[in-house]
Amino acid sequence: MTARAKTATPGQAVAVIGGVLALAAVLGLSILPLFNPTKSKLVGLPAAGFALPVLAGGEPGSRVRLADLRGKVVVLDFWASWCAPCRAEAPIVDLVARRHEGKGVVVLGVATSDEQAPALQFVSSHGIRYTTVFDEGDHVANAFQVRELPTLVVIDAAGIVTAVRPRMVHEEELEDLIKAATKVAGS
Repeated sequence: MTARAKTATPGQAVAVIGGVLALAAVLGLSILPLFNPTKSKLVGLPAAGFALPVLAGGEPGSRVRLADLRGKVVVLDFWASWCAPCRAEAPIVDLVARRHEGKGVVVLGVATSDEQAPALQFVSSHGIRYTTVFDEGDHVANAFQVRELPTLVVIDAAGIVTAVRPRMVHEEELEDLIKAATKVAGS
């Protein structure tokens, strides 16, 4: 008796190939953004100045001026209440902000492309403690060429943009971006 090789039917072969392609697409979509080859044109340039009203996490009625933060690394977290990835990223940014509080790093939430009431509800429901400002009319988002939400912009102590991430970032990546901006300032 000879062993007979089992061959796949055409339907089984199509199913296997389809499964492999689907897996490749999922992996590609989740990994490729980590290797974003397009560098923002803002990196290496002075950050655009702004003065925005405090929405939460600061003195009501006051304004935050980027120029007043000179000498510190600044992380701008552009988000909107309707943005699902922003909801997922909020606890990460808040954790990192708390970790760096009082250590020469300022994390500033910038609510943009949104209305004040939903933005304030977002801050409250997510327990965000770092200062959040409101970008009415999206003027600051436009100055930083924000086209996707969330977008993180990291500025070194000299006021130079060191990184722009137009997507959700994870804790380790955000820590690395802050560390790199701190090293630039210390050079």
